[in-house]
Amino acid sequence: MAFLFFKPSMLIPILLSILIVLLFIAIVCIALKQARDERKRRIRAERARKLAATASRLNLFGEEMGAREEEIAKKEAKDSKKTKEDSGDRTIYDDRKKVNAWQVHLSDTYKAMKKKNPNTTFQAAMKAAKKTYKKKKKSKK
Repeated sequence: MAFLFFKPSMLIPILLSILIVLLFIAIVCIALKQARDERKRRIRAERARKLAATASRLNLFGEEMGAREEEIAKKEAKDSKKTKEDSGDRTIYDDRKKVNAWQVHLSDTYKAMKKKNPNTTFQAAMKAAKKTYKKKKKSKK
């Protein structure tokens, strides 16, 4: 009730400043609510997309399932051809370093040894790969 003791000419700027602060708070609250609603909408859309993708994979019957299996088999065959062709320059991911020929030879040797003996160690594979690895000759210019 202290504002009752102010002069009327002083009361108007005080009330205006209070009104501006309240208006600013209201604008900030509305912006935060809109951001929250937008985030919820995106999350719901993402969940719906994932659910639809899962449902489409689960609801395949008969010919559709056969067609889907054929697509997967073609894709796997295509991927396996790629890895066999460029044995020296395989990449794990595009943004990482390329795998060199020694690493490819070592991993192939290790996989072959693992098929024969599941208890084999990587160290044993390194020793075996060392014996069978042949370096490429560097050409002199």
